[in-house]
Amino acid sequence: RITIEQGREEEAVEQIEPILVSLSEDRADFSSDPISLYWDCYYILKEGNDQRAQVVIEAAHEIVMRLAGNLDDPKLRSSFLENVPSNRLVLAEMKKSSAGLTEAR
Repeated sequence: RITIEQGREEEAVEQIEPILVSLSEDRADFSSDPISLYWDCYYILKEGNDQRAQVVIEAAHEIVMRLAGNLDDPKLRSSFLENVPSNRLVLAEMKKSSAGLTEAR
């Protein structure tokens, strides 16, 4: 993300290419917060005007919703969706994306 903040979007996109390959092949070795990895890739792609950004945010959203669906307790599920920063960012971005698509129609 520092590279993006320095205005070197193309270089930033090149730097995340190996991560994108791992994500697309579902072989990324995730730590405790895989959604942060998706979010960072999305952010870099979006800032670099790379069309793959939408695919990455949609994949992140799918994972967030799948994980949330595994939580039976409504309070825990709500906390997972609203209080985990990367989850909250993904949901907000998808909401914004959906609103933009609705307006375009």
